[in-house]
Amino acid sequence: MFAETGAAVVTRAADASVTLWAGSAAAQTVTSATNAFTDLLPGVNVTVSKTSADPVTITVARDTTMAQGVASGLVDALNAVTSYYASNTGVTSTTSPTNGTTTTTAGVLLGDATTRSAVQRLTSAMSTPVNGKSPSSIGIVISKDGDFDFDAAAFQKALAADPAGTQAILSGVAEAVADAATTASDKYSGSITTAITGKQSVVKDLTTQIDSWTDRLTMRRATLQTQYAALETSLSKLQSQSSWLAGQLASMSAN
Repeated sequence: MFAETGAAVVTRAADASVTLWAGSAAAQTVTSATNAFTDLLPGVNVTVSKTSADPVTITVARDTTMAQGVASGLVDALNAVTSYYASNTGVTSTTSPTNGTTTTTAGVLLGDATTRSAVQRLTSAMSTPVNGKSPSSIGIVISKDGDFDFDAAAFQKALAADPAGTQAILSGVAEAVADAATTASDKYSGSITTAITGKQSVVKDLTTQIDSWTDRLTMRRATLQTQYAALETSLSKLQSQSSWLAGQLASMSAN
């Protein structure tokens, strides 16, 4: 770097550089305006912190923790879906402590075939073999109650024994689950989207009919009120005529 104007130059600025395969015919120097080197090797980013004249050995290893996190996250996400579905299809009963009355409430999704089918497709996608190998071979196991358990030890064992095969199974399961989710939730053609659109259309139609009947009833009420007012006027006239006639008859009888 340069010192302020008028001061001596302490250190002249220069790009950071690293030499790959130093001392061999394949030696190659790579420079960077910062201390960070992106994709120094395919998929490898390096940040240097100090100058070194000695050869530096970089060991590249598979990040098994990240791979396990992806698999575990996939299982957790599906379990969240099945748990939400279960909580909204159950039937609960509550008893009032004051009068002992029992009230039974059904979940909003109880009996809904669309959501039931979507959940079934998701669970099927999570448990379907990939290239003839069951997801349970990498620790994704379906339990007796329909949820999924993730066996981290089994996943790490499979990853150590066959990294490429384990990745292929995990990718296949994730893709199958994603396809099933898209089939259900696509914003244009998803089964749940279509069901919601259809029910919204029914609600809109019923609302229109209710508004129409409200207008008709309002008009009918106005008509009946007019007729009733006319009847009251006529009745009042008849009562006046009756009183007059009664007076006349009484006068004739007196004479």
